Amino acid sequence: MRIYHYTNLESLALILKNQTIRFNRLDKVDDLEEGNTESLGVKFCRYIFVSCWTETTEESIPLWKMYGGDKGGIRIALEQEMFKEYLISNLELGDLQSQGAIKSKIPPQDMINPNFFFIPILVYKNDLFYRHVKYVDNIHVFTKDAIQITNV
Repeated sequence: MRIYHYTNLESLALILKNQTIRFNRLDKVDDLEEGNTESLGVKFCRYIFVSCWTETTEESIPLWKMYGGDKGGIRIALEQEMFKEYLISNLELGDLQSQGAIKSKIPPQDMINPNFFFIPILVYKNDLFYRHVKYVDNIHVFTKDAIQITNV
C-alpha cells in the first residue's frame, strides 16, 4: 500500500540529499494539543517521534496549504513498508544489556546517542510503528493513565 507525505521544497531537498525521512518529536509538530499531553506530570510527548503521512490517494488542498508552504510543495508517494527491518541481538544500553533478539526499524548504531537513546520494542508488530491518528475532543482523557510509576 502506498502512503503520501506533503512537504515543502526545502524538506524535499533534504530528503533526497540525505536519503532519510525525518521524525519530529511530538511536542514539535503543529498540533498544540498533541504537544502538551502528559500523564502523572510527565510530558511524554517529548519522548515520542512521529512522521505524518496519509493513506488518502486523493490530493488534499488543506494538506497542500498546511505543509507545502507559500513557495509551493510536493506530495511524496512511497510504499508503507519503506523502512528496512534490523534484527538486533544482545543490544547494550549503557549498563543494561538485552538478551535474545528483537526486530527494529531503527538501526542499532542509531539507537544510542550521547543526548538520547531509543528503548527497543520487545513485542514488535507493525501496528506499533504505523498508527492511525484518532482525533478526540479531550486528549487528556485518553492519556491520563498512559504512564505508570512503580517503586521497585
